Amino acid sequence: MQASTLAEKLSSAILNQPQGMAFDFKGKSYNWNYVSHFVDALKRRLDVLGIVSGERVGLIAHTRPHHVACLWGLLIHGRVASMIYGYQSAIKMASDIRQMRYPLIIADAHDWNPVTIAAAREAGSAALSISAEGVRWVEDLTGVGLTTDRSRLPEVAVETLSSGTTGTPKRIPLSLANLQSSAEAAVSSIRNMQGEGASSPMIIALPLGNISGVYAVLPPALMGQSLALLEKFDVDAWLTLMARYQPATADIPPAAMAMLYKRGIDRKSLNSVRVIRTGAAPLDAKVHAYFSDTLGIPVNLSYGASEFCGVVTTWMLDELHTFGASKRGSCGRALPGINLRVVDRDTGVVLQNNESGLLEVLTARVGPNWIRTSDLVHIDDDGFMWFEGRNDNTIFRGGFKVAPEVVAEILRQHPHIEDAGVVGVGDDRLGQVPVAALQLSKDGSKPSDKALKDFCREHLAAHQIPVEFIWLKKLPRTTSLKLSTADLKAQLTGLLEESI
Repeated sequence: MQASTLAEKLSSAILNQPQGMAFDFKGKSYNWNYVSHFVDALKRRLDVLGIVSGERVGLIAHTRPHHVACLWGLLIHGRVASMIYGYQSAIKMASDIRQMRYPLIIADAHDWNPVTIAAAREAGSAALSISAEGVRWVEDLTGVGLTTDRSRLPEVAVETLSSGTTGTPKRIPLSLANLQSSAEAAVSSIRNMQGEGASSPMIIALPLGNISGVYAVLPPALMGQSLALLEKFDVDAWLTLMARYQPATADIPPAAMAMLYKRGIDRKSLNSVRVIRTGAAPLDAKVHAYFSDTLGIPVNLSYGASEFCGVVTTWMLDELHTFGASKRGSCGRALPGINLRVVDRDTGVVLQNNESGLLEVLTARVGPNWIRTSDLVHIDDDGFMWFEGRNDNTIFRGGFKVAPEVVAEILRQHPHIEDAGVVGVGDDRLGQVPVAALQLSKDGSKPSDKALKDFCREHLAAHQIPVEFIWLKKLPRTTSLKLSTADLKAQLTGLLEESI
């Protein structure tokens, strides 16, 4: 018998559910019948427009019930969900819409405004407005124009957005086979952590537009497990959901763990939790120790990326009990079917165990070739992988990565800025945040911080916008006249400390 496809498994799991809760969102419950009706309504619109299997559909994504239902529906019906970040400015969304020329754009009602509507009209895109009440057409955008991109990607399920660490965020195609493989691996890991028979909703506070959000909402769908959604992590809202549903696992990024640590929560607040699953950024050692030692909750620190279609290393629960203390800080071992190796950053020569170098990953999900990362790691004799940092200047802002040079290049385009440099500085809540050092042009006048942030919003996603703008007479340079990142970081850190 032929194995079921991801679409078939999703359809069976979602559309055949008894009428229990599918989502909790802002105190309101949505049942599985709501999801079924939403998926059917979406299919009717796709058919009316003549959008066939394998065609791209742009989704301005937010972590909300109707957006998750929309993603599930596109997967079930074989259309490619191509993500547009929902937390950027209308001008930036409009730029993405014009560039991609999707035959159909799906967006929340509040994201349809004169700017995005004009962009969709220019691109020839049909437009759907989604809300808790369902699906409706955007006025005058009910047909597909001749200028849209009708190319088909029959093997692709989702196009997620990269973090933009090497340039403008790119859409990374995740094949149906890749997504199914990673989702099923996640189901196995979740069941291992939760224990058999767990039925509490999974509490999700990850952005749907990138791999972390997609990766978070697919396994529960395959398991028929309900979701409690937060658009962004908020300590009080999250603790309220934890108290209400008493889940066996907590799935939160390192930045959220740092916020809980700073709040000083006690074990009673997480009395049902057997394990915390985290990843996507480095975890501060003192935060890790607080949860593991003070609260007595094992921490499953995993590692993955969009390029690998999700997580490639993780822990099993028995490993946490056996090695959790002696190998604290490790991202666990490679999942079945994943091969890891470490190579010299200069020569590419494969290194021995316990030697530090660049991580390379080989996974059948993606293809037959080794994928080299910019992450410095080592792998010990027991196969546990340890993340040591980036081989570049990438800033980890919460669950997002920020490329300093990309932000600096945008700032240099401002007419009153001669030069710019961006570095990451420590932040108690997010781990790191970008700070910009600016050099005024000869004939320029200093724009306000608000004006600079408005300028950035036109070109950058929200997580890329610097939190501070500091004006310097001259940016520090090396002997080869390159920006001295180390000197700039020390200088900015000192200035920020003086201003406190």
